[in-house]
Amino acid sequence: MAGSFRDKVRPKSFPARYPQWMVGWHLLISSSALASLGDAMFGYSQGAIAALQVQPPSIRRFFGKDVTIEQIQAGNTGIDPYRSLNITTFIAALAAAYVCDVLSRRISLRLGGIVYFVAALIQIFSPNLASLIVGRSLQGVGVGMLSMTVPIIQCEIAPGYARGFFISIEYLCLNAGYALSAWVGYGFFFALPHEISWKGVYVVQAAMALVLCMWSFVIPETPRFLIKNGFLDEGLRVLADLHADGNVDDADVRQTLREIQDTVRLEAAMGEASWAQVFNGINAILYFLPENLLRAGFTVEKSLLYAGVSSIMYCAGTVPTMFGIDRLVRRPFLITGSFALAAALAVVGGVQFYPCVYLFFYGATWGPGPWLLGAEIFPMRARAKGMALSTTSNWVSNFIIAFITPPVFAAIGGGYYFILLGFCIVSGRFVFFVYPETALKSLEELGSVFNDQSTEEVEKMKHMPG
Repeated sequence: MAGSFRDKVRPKSFPARYPQWMVGWHLLISSSALASLGDAMFGYSQGAIAALQVQPPSIRRFFGKDVTIEQIQAGNTGIDPYRSLNITTFIAALAAAYVCDVLSRRISLRLGGIVYFVAALIQIFSPNLASLIVGRSLQGVGVGMLSMTVPIIQCEIAPGYARGFFISIEYLCLNAGYALSAWVGYGFFFALPHEISWKGVYVVQAAMALVLCMWSFVIPETPRFLIKNGFLDEGLRVLADLHADGNVDDADVRQTLREIQDTVRLEAAMGEASWAQVFNGINAILYFLPENLLRAGFTVEKSLLYAGVSSIMYCAGTVPTMFGIDRLVRRPFLITGSFALAAALAVVGGVQFYPCVYLFFYGATWGPGPWLLGAEIFPMRARAKGMALSTTSNWVSNFIIAFITPPVFAAIGGGYYFILLGFCIVSGRFVFFVYPETALKSLEELGSVFNDQSTEEVEKMKHMPG
């Protein structure tokens, strides 16, 4: 029954339609960058809610309280931020694994964009808190699908020698989305007391989702999904279009095709991966940055401005990673990042400078690193489920942080940052003693890094007929 349903809903064709001027590096970079718009929307959703919580019109609309700028600056609003996004994102990231495997990576991207667009419209026209939470929860579904799907697309279209570069593009777009939300929130602040001061944030959100939905009809399906599902000619054509200017006879393209076919045959013999087989402190800063700056004595206007400045540092941190994580490999980046973040957290007294330093190092190391590792370490048959679990663990952590940060910060103040500091040190030690190096290998070669039986089996497969 399940197989019959899959056959009915699975796409039947993936026509290749790219003109010669579009193929090669242009197609690869544009596909990577515009798919990463999905992560930009993820980053945008983090910053959008931060600005909303310091706007008098939105507080009046959704919480029924007339507050002044002075009350907001003093922290005397008497409201609690809602955190529904993380719950639905967690659930959607798990469900998106099936969409990716059955309907394709590209359709998962499209569905995430459509859901995000509808959620933006609901939030724009929300008359009360209940409807806003519905919109925010639905937005979480879109974010969950996008945050799980985009890293898979990046890894499956990128050449092995530049996979870190392409995941860094993705994370740069995520950071840019957060930066955009910070500056959009700051810009619309000057529209007070009109309600466009908070609605404008969601209008931009809807526009981003619309662009992504339109682009999802142009982006190529990943060659590994195509070849695994029997579209060999289409898979070969996409490989050539992405990596060899459309030359299907290119030696590297043919070698990659053989490696993927060998892996597909092996994994078909091993069967589908089950969930059990796969399952073998930045958000404390981002969600509450304007509020934390208010606690430090800044006005609402200045807190939104400095949140925007910090977001630029967040983006800037990703730039050296784009050009270094493949050359200098993964482990040094993550270990250095852990201790740099610990040092930044220790400088808790200089709060007006501290977020910039912290966000720069996070954007350079632990920002893109886990998204890259989560997408590249799993074999093809388990990649969607593995990335779903990796993504949901991130969202569970976000959910916990969103709930505990306000009360813990109220109870112990700056001491909270030293708790986060401890986790940074633990993460660095964990990478040093546990993480293997995964750079400069194709996705099909990574089985040897983790001592999978697939390495020997693939060699046997190469000598089998057909």
